[in-house]
Amino acid sequence: MVLGPMTGTEGQKAEERAARLSLPIGRPMLEVTGRLRERYWRNFLVWTNSEGIEFERLLLASHLYVEEINSILVKYGRLSYFAGKPYTVFANYKL
Repeated sequence: MVLGPMTGTEGQKAEERAARLSLPIGRPMLEVTGRLRERYWRNFLVWTNSEGIEFERLLLASHLYVEEINSILVKYGRLSYFAGKPYTVFANYKL
């Protein structure tokens, strides 16, 4: 596949995009989505603390605790699912 513009429209878009600032780092999202993620994250941390899990501490050395982190996320996701929570509650985390 050629990675240059192949049509006049693509060429025009490429020129417009080249004139703009570079793309932002990370994943752009709506402000409302960011607020929801923050709320879900806080709720998750409240739950982990109630379970005696220092989740943020695990994240500091996540390469050592991959399986433990995955197990905790799966457990929370399953509990959320069976509690009738909408999918977004346990699927919107950004670690």
